Amino acid sequence: MYLCVHTLPRPKSRFSLLLLQEGELYFEDRAAFFCLSRTQHHVDVESPVKGFMQALTPGRNSSALLQQAQQKIKLKGRLKVCSESIMFDPEDERYPIYKFMLSDMHGIALGPEDNLVLLTSQHFEMKENNANMPYRVVQACIEHAFEVKFTAMQPFVESLQSLFQLSKEKDRWAAKAQLQKMADEREVALVFDRTWLASVNEKTVVETTVKQVLPLMLNPGRLLITNQRLYFQPLNHVEAYPVEKYSLAAVVRVEKRRHQLCHTGMEIFFENEASLFFCFSTAMERNSVYETLMSQPEAGRLLRDDKTDMTLKWQQREITNFQYLMYLNNIAGRSFNDLTQYPVFPWVVADYTSPVLDLTNPDTFRDLSKPIGALNPARLEKFLQRFNDMPEPKFMYGTHYSTPGYVLYYLVRQAPEYMLRLQNGRFDHPDRMFYGVADTWASVLANPADLKELIPEFYHRGDFLANKENLDLGVKSNRTRLNDVVLPPWAASADDFVYQLQLALESDYVSANLHHWIDLIFGY
Repeated sequence: MYLCVHTLPRPKSRFSLLLLQEGELYFEDRAAFFCLSRTQHHVDVESPVKGFMQALTPGRNSSALLQQAQQKIKLKGRLKVCSESIMFDPEDERYPIYKFMLSDMHGIALGPEDNLVLLTSQHFEMKENNANMPYRVVQACIEHAFEVKFTAMQPFVESLQSLFQLSKEKDRWAAKAQLQKMADEREVALVFDRTWLASVNEKTVVETTVKQVLPLMLNPGRLLITNQRLYFQPLNHVEAYPVEKYSLAAVVRVEKRRHQLCHTGMEIFFENEASLFFCFSTAMERNSVYETLMSQPEAGRLLRDDKTDMTLKWQQREITNFQYLMYLNNIAGRSFNDLTQYPVFPWVVADYTSPVLDLTNPDTFRDLSKPIGALNPARLEKFLQRFNDMPEPKFMYGTHYSTPGYVLYYLVRQAPEYMLRLQNGRFDHPDRMFYGVADTWASVLANPADLKELIPEFYHRGDFLANKENLDLGVKSNRTRLNDVVLPPWAASADDFVYQLQLALESDYVSANLHHWIDLIFGY
């Protein structure tokens, strides 16, 4: 049986699509210099546009502009053009990435020195010294000047002005539709660059436009499958390598997936435990590519596990409880590449206060025959009362056992970029963050808005429990600073904590009762 266990991928470079807004589209980037003032040039706040245009008129204030230019330093980097913002990523990582929202701009113009000038009421600064920290908001009416290299400036500035005008469009749905049309046109125009083929002897089997599904991100590009390899060429230039390539001989499993509740996804697993999740335009196209890939002679090692056979192996203890749960998550369509369908694991231990974890005592364990919401009788009674008093349509619980927010609640120390993306550039309030295991268990037992189960990392590796990046996660209302996750007394370290949970998961009690929880989560 193939077992793919990995956690959230970390961005390979400082700039990533995680720095974009939810639903924002990435268009292009250009080589540029940011003319950063030592003392920023502020504009009259009462009439910013008038002052902005006067400053850009040739021949006016020339001595002031020259004096200001002499006070500037030029940062070399890349100018990123997105559907809702313009960003600048300096090569010198001591400086932050600058993000200028189109909605915060008063104007975009071609400057007197054939440069790009933005007038903003505020901007964001992030990833200074390549550190993950809450974004800094600079609220001031400022002119920002850029020297854009190897670019015809007049049409480039006009294209940015078109995006600026769309950001001011009152009909937001019409604006979004226009932006999506622009993105679709760029995707359709993309043709795979065959100079990246590893061998001239390769024959193309299928080529199509896809979107790579990543946690909190969609990366559009071109998928090419030959008789020997699989290639993915992203539409943008975010990653260091313009084309990703994988040998078909390394493919061990291909699964059809849902994406955003549509049957248009496909996930490909490789022998090194890497995986690629793609979504297609239609279910028909997905099915066609799936059948083509499965029929390739080079992909002859593909595993096809029979569900009845796997259950029998589990019952006979030929595979572990952990392996079987991972298998069930996989065939249920859950993926590490999609936070809305992240693998889910149960709380099995109910004792987080004793100095020693006694796995021979049934009271040590959680009742696996009940969902989290039913473990506390007093809270369950309140749920039932609310349900009975509720008009149609009725529901028992107001939340779910697994959501993107819950996954990142656990993984904020290991992958803080995702929490910053989900929380619009800041960490959650310290009182709501993952402080200690005992506190979290107490919350899921008593809090009516907290019904979360666990994630596989609790039974695999303890890296996510340590604040290795020394993140400033804030101070709780009781003046306690968040750092490493506080472990129960019976755990000597994060690794020991995970080891003890592994023993609990494979214990006789859990083995005899785990089927109840499986029925609750995955159905009969």
